[in-house]
Amino acid sequence: MSSTPGILASRKRAKRKKLFLRLALLSFSAFSIIFAAAFFFFRAEKFRITEIKISGLENISEEEIRKEAESFLSANILKVFPANNFFLFSEKKTQDKFLAKFTRAVSVSVEKDYPSSLSINIEERSPVALFCEAGGKECFFADNTGYIFEKAPFFSAGVFLKFFDERTAENLSVGKTLLEREEFEKMIGFARRISNSVFPICEIHFVKDGVCEFWDEDGVKIIINEKDDFNLIFANLETAFSEIFEKEKKTAKDAEYIDLRFGNKVFFKWK
Repeated sequence: MSSTPGILASRKRAKRKKLFLRLALLSFSAFSIIFAAAFFFFRAEKFRITEIKISGLENISEEEIRKEAESFLSANILKVFPANNFFLFSEKKTQDKFLAKFTRAVSVSVEKDYPSSLSINIEERSPVALFCEAGGKECFFADNTGYIFEKAPFFSAGVFLKFFDERTAENLSVGKTLLEREEFEKMIGFARRISNSVFPICEIHFVKDGVCEFWDEDGVKIIINEKDDFNLIFANLETAFSEIFEKEKKTAKDAEYIDLRFGNKVFFKWK
């Protein structure tokens, strides 16, 4: 007795269904075995990071670094696997988190030492100058690139060269820059040249229309244009002291300001 086409089709569907169920069962079993193996492997105590080694610190608190590292290690990945597993722990993500958290750090190196240690080395930024809001209400430490990395305490005044930006009402804050690195280095270098040959510069003020003023501790001002040739400006300043000030038998302390914005013409006002 021959089977009808409908019966044959029904049998084929049944076979396909059984095959699909078998494959699904095998896949589920394989996944379960792999997941169980991963679960026990990644949760094994012998692969847990338990020791934290910290180096390179000068001003950042070691306790804060350790606390932050322990926080990273105590987390869970996918709410199942412990982040302190040696093979799962990410050095790159941890480095990025430290750099975002500790603005005083210029670089962070995180390395795993098999099977259970973590080494953290931090290079800190060194303060080179203070960037201050107009009026001197708040000041911030800036490193050699001009990057603002930390609020400065009031007693730091007089220790570092202070920059004041009177061109804008925008508040300064950590993470910002007052000047591009090249401009910052240029201003620092010029202030040092004046300090070494004329009088110590303690403040630099940026005022409107590209005018910049270098102040000593008594408020004597050397006024320049930011865009002018600093070598030419300095040569004119030295000429003024060797010819005009010596002739008048006066020193820089006797001046209220020295204006160097007009090429070889030097204008000044006595107190």
